[in-house]
Amino acid sequence: ISAVFLAEYVFRFRVSVPLAICCCIFAFCANTISNVFCMYDYFRRWDKILHSVSGILFAVIGLGLALLLVKNQPDGKRKVLTVVLIAFLIVLAEGYLWEMFEFTVDTVDVNSNTQGWMDGLVQIGANGEYQIPDGMYLTSLRRGGAILDTMSDLILNFAGGLLFLIPCLVLF
Repeated sequence: ISAVFLAEYVFRFRVSVPLAICCCIFAFCANTISNVFCMYDYFRRWDKILHSVSGILFAVIGLGLALLLVKNQPDGKRKVLTVVLIAFLIVLAEGYLWEMFEFTVDTVDVNSNTQGWMDGLVQIGANGEYQIPDGMYLTSLRRGGAILDTMSDLILNFAGGLLFLIPCLVLF
């Protein structure tokens, strides 16, 4: 939520009230409902819904920022294409930065499982520990849990952005 206020201050613009409300609702769902109320434990696809919706939300934000960047350019197809492309690149950048954040959290806190790296781990040893002495882990998943989670999150973010931006491109 503070990122919205920071962007307003840095770029000297005001976010519309509906967009600010959507950002607050998304932040509440992504943080409070997800972590405090453990929605990930109750609803398996919660993470996928959040990544899809974030693609749409950041597409809207990207359109606003792109329109600010090209406001002095002449109207036409080139301007529309530029605005939609910039918005789409903002969607992709947001997804990438979020996955970097998840990776960092899982690296710093070994008990964290934000990327699903513990999914499919094969238990080893009588003491119930997963780790093999050389630091490797065995998983029953073909590519491991973390890469599957990361790639599906990025694909859903990508799809959410396209879901919003393709109609914008056609309509404008």
